[in-house]
Amino acid sequence: VRVSECIKEMIKSHLESAIRLVRNYAGKNPGWTQDSAAVLNVAECVRKVSAEDLGVIQSEYVSRRDRYIEYINVGECEDLTMCVFILPPLSRIPLHDHPQMTVFSKVLWGDLEIESYDLIKPVDTFGRALGKSNPKTRLKTAEVAVTYRDKSNVHTFLAHEWTAVFDILVPPYDVAHGRPCHYFSDPSNISSSTNQFSEDSKTVVLREAACPDWFHTVRGEYRGSNIGLNVD
Repeated sequence: VRVSECIKEMIKSHLESAIRLVRNYAGKNPGWTQDSAAVLNVAECVRKVSAEDLGVIQSEYVSRRDRYIEYINVGECEDLTMCVFILPPLSRIPLHDHPQMTVFSKVLWGDLEIESYDLIKPVDTFGRALGKSNPKTRLKTAEVAVTYRDKSNVHTFLAHEWTAVFDILVPPYDVAHGRPCHYFSDPSNISSSTNQFSEDSKTVVLREAACPDWFHTVRGEYRGSNIGLNVD
């Protein structure tokens, strides 16, 4: 029993360390995500969080016949949102942004391809944003990627096998505070002749679009350690 309780406390401490660090930084400096050292410290905490910590057991998903994307709310407060996406093979999360937000993404297990754009100009009144494309990246199990306010802020995910992604969003989406989620049409469909702002071949106009009809998620149950944050 003592060993079991010790393990539970270790699991809980991994998540709580990340939460405490984010809230500590936010309390001292609202602009802390511009501090590269602080961001790296949080990324290192996120790297220590495992699938077992979150109750996301790979064997329970890879044999599943139903191929839907599952969303698990781990917890949230005014400073952050923590969640997990379970992605079946070849499923996507459409191109979207994180206005004025920093996001820490860890692949708990699987193989994730990320296509991203640096945000040069935010969405204007005409529903257009200006971005610069980055090389595609692949994240494997235990690897972490950071989405910054102005770097890789617009991105899309593609799972190459059953994949679980743990996200910490800092701060959370909040329409009232100017942080809505925008979806965008595929920049590859935009003719270069219409890209009047382009300075080079990597600069694109991202046109706001409705959330694609093909994208939907099913709410999953959080089965990890109780971390004292609100969970719907």
